[in-house]
Amino acid sequence: MSVQIRIDDSSVQRELTRLADGPDQPDYLRLDAHHTRLFLATYDATHHITYNLRQSGKVNTEARANVWRGEIQYGGGPKNVDYAWFEARRGYAPNDWRGGSHDYMRATRTPEAHQGYVEAIISFMDRGVA
Repeated sequence: MSVQIRIDDSSVQRELTRLADGPDQPDYLRLDAHHTRLFLATYDATHHITYNLRQSGKVNTEARANVWRGEIQYGGGPKNVDYAWFEARRGYAPNDWRGGSHDYMRATRTPEAHQGYVEAIISFMDRGVA
């Protein structure tokens, strides 16, 4: 009587290579889509008496060399919106992490905001080797 054990680690090697290569285009598109949803939430939250603050909003994402970066920015622009920082803090209570009552960036600091990025990365991790 004998027992043979055979271990085929080829799928492990392929999975390690996939993980080392990092996310691919569909993963970056999921990150981009979530980031754009957050931008739209900030855009909708801006007070718009003159629309200058709202029109100064910009969203940018880039992915290169396995690094994804996203930015949401308000202020500046052709109308020189130099009050964006003040507007976000207007009505601010010192012990309230959420910012002031006019805080249009509040949506970016919620657990749900961070969860969207986490879910995009988990999707990549869970996909596995085909």
